Amino acid sequence: MKIKIFEDRFSQSKTDGFTFEPHSPFALIRKSLEFGGINQHTNNAIARINIRKCRNIEILVEFKMINDNNNSDNWFGIKLRSTSPLLTDGYLIYIRSNGNVAVYTAGSDLPQAQFKSTGMVLGKKIIFRVRLVGSEFTISVDGNTVTYNDSNNRLLRDGDVYLYSNYTKNIIYDIRVWKIINLSNILKSKTFLSFALLVLLALLIIGLNHYYPQIVNSVVNSPSFRLWSGIK
Repeated sequence: MKIKIFEDRFSQSKTDGFTFEPHSPFALIRKSLEFGGINQHTNNAIARINIRKCRNIEILVEFKMINDNNNSDNWFGIKLRSTSPLLTDGYLIYIRSNGNVAVYTAGSDLPQAQFKSTGMVLGKKIIFRVRLVGSEFTISVDGNTVTYNDSNNRLLRDGDVYLYSNYTKNIIYDIRVWKIINLSNILKSKTFLSFALLVLLALLIIGLNHYYPQIVNSVVNSPSFRLWSGIK
């Protein structure tokens, strides 16, 4: 099950859903966010999405890379389970101008996560979707999808969500984020079981009081029940 926790299509001309790192170039232009730059002093753009930290998550970004500084290795990316803006912290899932996709963490790419998506993405409107549950990634670029598992089970933690741009300028049209909820874990939790028992007990008392009020009154007013209530 997933619950949407963030959506921005930039129709209200504001960016209060994001925290931009210093010197990160961005601008709101015609119901879209221009993000990133190619100037040597502002080549990196970093923005944190202002949501609560999440572990299991899905994010969709619809964007167009409009400038790659004449280098097809430059990229746009999404970082999950991060605790800081540093590139080496968290999982960075990025797509280069030439269409190559990879996951970067702890200073290197995960070999099994690299794949060719759709060819050159420069100048194309792209739907970039990433789903991360446990240690399993599902990465999709315009419907071309790869699924793999980080066998080392790294970064099984809650973290922030960031957008990154490296020597690219991008137009972002839509961002949506969902929190993935594992119902089986909720049903197994002691807190849920305790709550469910209390609800059942309350429903039982309400039902008895409705259909058998005299019996309920006799129990509540009995000396033993009063003694037990006093002890509690």
